[in-house]
Amino acid sequence: MGCGLLLPPAAAPARQATPGDLDRAFQARRDSLITYFATRIPDDDLSRGGYLDVAARLYRGTCGTWCVARLDSLMAHPRGDMFWMYPFVTVMYNDRGTLPEATRRRMRDLWRTYTPYRGDTENHWALYYTSLYLAAQQYPGEPGSSWFTGKSSEENMAEARDYLIAWMDLTTRRGQGEYDSPHYLRVYLTPMALLYAYAEDPAMRQRARMMLDYLLADFAAESLDGLSGGAHSRIYEREVIRPFRAPGAAPTAWLLFGNTPFQPTGETLILALSGYRPPPILHYIATDRRAPYVHRELKRTRHRIRYSRERNAPVYKYTYV
Repeated sequence: MGCGLLLPPAAAPARQATPGDLDRAFQARRDSLITYFATRIPDDDLSRGGYLDVAARLYRGTCGTWCVARLDSLMAHPRGDMFWMYPFVTVMYNDRGTLPEATRRRMRDLWRTYTPYRGDTENHWALYYTSLYLAAQQYPGEPGSSWFTGKSSEENMAEARDYLIAWMDLTTRRGQGEYDSPHYLRVYLTPMALLYAYAEDPAMRQRARMMLDYLLADFAAESLDGLSGGAHSRIYEREVIRPFRAPGAAPTAWLLFGNTPFQPTGETLILALSGYRPPPILHYIATDRRAPYVHRELKRTRHRIRYSRERNAPVYKYTYV
C-alpha cells in the first residue's frame, strides 16, 4: 500500500469587500475623524485649537461659546498666507448661521485688511486661488475696496477660475510638476475637496470631483500599504526615514482605504467634510497587491524660466510595484 502526505484542505480565497462594505467602513472612519477634531479640545480651554477645530464643531453643531472665543483670538493675528486661507474658508462654509453676526462681519473684513501672499509653488497657487474663488463666491458683488487684492468679487473669481482650470488642464495633459509627493499630496487634495464641497458652479464642482479621482488614482497605483512608492518630485528627509509619518500619503490612505494607522491631519479633515466618497475602484487599486506589476507614467518638470528651451520638459516614470 502506498503512502502519501496528508495536506490540509486549501483555504478558500478571501472574499473581496463589496462596494457597500467599503463605503460603510469609509463612513465610519470619516465620522471618527470629524469627531476627533470636534472633541479634542475641552470647552474650558481657550488657549488651543485652530480654525479646523472650529470648522469641525460647526459641522457637528457643537460650537457653543468656545468657537466664538477661539475665533476672536485667532483672528486677532492672522498669519500663514495661503495656509491661512483654506482653513479660514472651511470655517466660513461650515457656519450655517451659528456664529454671531459680529463675528461674521469680522471674518468678512479680514479679506480686506489681511493680505495673504500668493506664494511661488504649484501647491501654493492651487490653495490660494481655490480659497480666493470660494471667498469671492461667498461675498459677491463687492467692490475692490472690500478686498485685499483691490479687485472686485467678480474680478477675483474670474482670475481664480481661469488659473484653476488652466492648472487642471495642464495636470491632466502633461502631469504635475510637484508629482507623487508623500508630503504635498494633501495640499492638492485639499483645494479640490473644497471646490467639490462648496463651488456653486456645477461645472467647477464636477471638475473638482474628477481631479480628486485623478489625483487619488495616481497615488493609489504606486502605494504599498498606504506608503508612496516610486520616484517623487518633492520629499523631505524625515519622510524617507519614517515614511508612515509623511503627512500627505499615510493619513490619506487611512481615511480612504483604511490600510494605515490612524493619523489625523487638518487636510484629511477637509476631505472628510467635503462629502467626497471614493469610488470602489480606487480602493481596489490601492490595496490589491496579489501580483506585481509595472506602472508607467508621464509627468513634467516644474516651470523652467531660464537655461531651457522647454518650459515643462517631460518626465518618464517607471515603477515596479
